[in-house]
Amino acid sequence: MAEIKSTLELVMERTKHFSLSEEEKQQQKQKEFIQCLNGLVNQYLNNTLKLNEVIDKLDSLTENDPTLNTKLIVEHLVQQIQLESVQQELFTLIEAVSKSNTKSIQTLCKNYQEAILQKGKELLDNFKKTLADQYEITGSAIVPIGLNADFKKKYQAIKENYEDKLTHEKANFFHLM
Repeated sequence: MAEIKSTLELVMERTKHFSLSEEEKQQQKQKEFIQCLNGLVNQYLNNTLKLNEVIDKLDSLTENDPTLNTKLIVEHLVQQIQLESVQQELFTLIEAVSKSNTKSIQTLCKNYQEAILQKGKELLDNFKKTLADQYEITGSAIVPIGLNADFKKKYQAIKENYEDKLTHEKANFFHLM
């Protein structure tokens, strides 16, 4: 009588000749490490873990494998920095892991946010002035609905300029490490 095999047994039987190269194993290990790192970072940013707990867990994860080092962690953390959503906790974590100062990147992000606010204020003031001059409409309740094309273009130009600067600052940060 024929033996009935489970799905797992069939899969194992058909794939037993497959094996990963050392490079593929290393890539898989790094991918799993990055997923674990993302989980730790999210817990830290959500105030579930404290900074020292994250550092301890990162140390325990990296102590047995020299390829999972501080440089890999910092590179991943720095890539998480975005102009629109700056989180001070992320900078604190990067500084704790890298033992380097992130002040230049923080300043750039702050300058970006200020530039966007300033441009928005300028355009709103111009809009109110136009309404007052052309239509004699004034008052504090005047608020434009949606973004006009002029603001979108200026916003995009500012964003692209600061994205280039951020990329440059990130590269400088890695170079200084």
